[in-house]
Amino acid sequence: EGNMPFGHAPPPDDIRRRICDFSASVLAHCFDAVKPDTLHAVVQTLRDARMVYFVGMGTSAVTARYAYTKLFRLNPNCTFDTDVILAKMKAAVLHSGDVLFVISSSGRTKPMIETAAIAKRSGATVVALCDFIQSPLTALADLAICTTVRDSNKYVDMDFPLIQGQITIVDVICACLYREAQRTSSHRFRKAAA
Repeated sequence: EGNMPFGHAPPPDDIRRRICDFSASVLAHCFDAVKPDTLHAVVQTLRDARMVYFVGMGTSAVTARYAYTKLFRLNPNCTFDTDVILAKMKAAVLHSGDVLFVISSSGRTKPMIETAAIAKRSGATVVALCDFIQSPLTALADLAICTTVRDSNKYVDMDFPLIQGQITIVDVICACLYREAQRTSSHRFRKAAA
């Protein structure tokens, strides 16, 4: 397939259909995977956090920056990093009341697992956003929210990032936080929304 002449490649309409079908299936899995009680716990944790620190690498770095951008409107005391050294240094100085929100598609990225372990030792709450319900990172996290209900052990060798699901979960979390902020007439929200 890799050596197939360009003329034998799937037509653009087939590619469009496959990508759109895949994206739709990711969102359907996402709806099934995000349990209301877990969503509520994550929203409350972020709402009550003194500081929120988002970290991610590779494709997950895109989600980390997106989440930071969305949450900054509600909590200006949040930040994000994609640099492993900085992430570990900052995780070491987190405290009780702080949240490390770590994003890893596989849940197996060693620097993200190490950063989460450091944050836990510092007393911070660790929230993990992964694509699989079982992984070393979800096992370590205080709260884990996943884009699928699948077990990552079945997909260890597969490059299967589900950024559509990650972004959707961030949107759901932030929409819940925005709703609470509007209901409570949050000064911070009104100022940032202007």
